[in-house]
Amino acid sequence: MKEQEQTSIENQPSSPTGDDAPNELLVAENDRLRSELRLRSARDQMLSEFAKENARSPELLFQASASRFEFDDSGALTNTDTLITELRQNFPEQFVVDEPEKPPVVPSVFAGAGRGRPPQTLTKEALAAMSPQQIVSLDWNEVKQILSQ
Repeated sequence: MKEQEQTSIENQPSSPTGDDAPNELLVAENDRLRSELRLRSARDQMLSEFAKENARSPELLFQASASRFEFDDSGALTNTDTLITELRQNFPEQFVVDEPEKPPVVPSVFAGAGRGRPPQTLTKEALAAMSPQQIVSLDWNEVKQILSQ
């Protein structure tokens, strides 16, 4: 009787909804998760490299290069340098060139005061020796200051 049960079990065809189906689902999910992990690691690595290269839009560059990733057997990205070189050639405006930063120009409070003519040393004696036309061209605040001394 035992032999008949074994042969009847062995002769039954395996159904796709049998024990293999859960295993196939698990294998597929495992492959998908490994692929996501590999892509996440590649993203982190590329964003780090883009930061070292002073990239302006690292996420944009990552999206532009994601289709050309090459991985080794352990899932590590192998063509990082090649991708960055190609991106530098194709999109040079996306990489900042190190230039010394110039300080911003701050407008003066005096708006150019003192840049015109050099200050004159005016004395009472010099004022007495001037003609009326020369006195008219002087700074009257300075003349008042000299006369009040």
